[in-house]
Amino acid sequence: MIDFTCPHGKRILKIPEEYLGQKGRCNHCGCGITVPEANRLPPAPPPDSNALLTPNRKDKLSRRARRVIVASLGSVAVLLLGGLVVIGQHELAERARIEREEKGREAARQEAATADREAKREAEREQAAKRKVEARRLADEIESIDKRIADSDEELKRLAAEFNERKRKILDATSQNAPPAAIAKMSVELMLKAPATAKFDEFPMIINLGNGQYKVHSYVDAQNDFGALLRSYYTAVVRDTGDKGVGLNGWVCDSLDMF
Repeated sequence: MIDFTCPHGKRILKIPEEYLGQKGRCNHCGCGITVPEANRLPPAPPPDSNALLTPNRKDKLSRRARRVIVASLGSVAVLLLGGLVVIGQHELAERARIEREEKGREAARQEAATADREAKREAEREQAAKRKVEARRLADEIESIDKRIADSDEELKRLAAEFNERKRKILDATSQNAPPAAIAKMSVELMLKAPATAKFDEFPMIINLGNGQYKVHSYVDAQNDFGALLRSYYTAVVRDTGDKGVGLNGWVCDSLDMF
């Protein structure tokens, strides 16, 4: 049997001499190893120093080793606890930072929402003001239109009164009761066969020739000698002499044409 140290696990293996120069696997770590030949074996390890120690010496070393191990473990525990504390503090700081950022974002959202609501209210106030101004403008325009309508009504009433007055004067001047028409009517009746049956036009045409002369155009329906009702047209020129003792209150017929 030879002693061979595994190059991977550093464990000392007991290998029979017939396996020198062959390959195999370590019984401890399972890694592949090659057992060298006898002339290539590494030197044997030095003897364990602990084997030279007395039992009391070994106990002292063991107690010292345990104290060292316990102190080392305590230091490691302290380091681990310190690391955990640092990690915890870091996590707390990170959470606090995240909470601050979230609060900041929430505050920004609330501020934006408040600004948006204020902008909407301001827009509504502006719209209300515009509607109020527009309503006032429309009210003024309606009032102006009402005033113009009232003025138009007054103007229409005045024009209607003026028209009626002119119509009355025209009717008076062109009716059979007007002096020119009456003189022409009397002159025509003198020419009719049956003046009692005569029916004259109510509104003859009267033309002012100037200098007190008037031309009268009209027609008359009257019976002839045989009792037949015939229509005759006439044109008479009458004149106002200004002498009430002449003709009919100064009116005379200068000419009369019947056809």
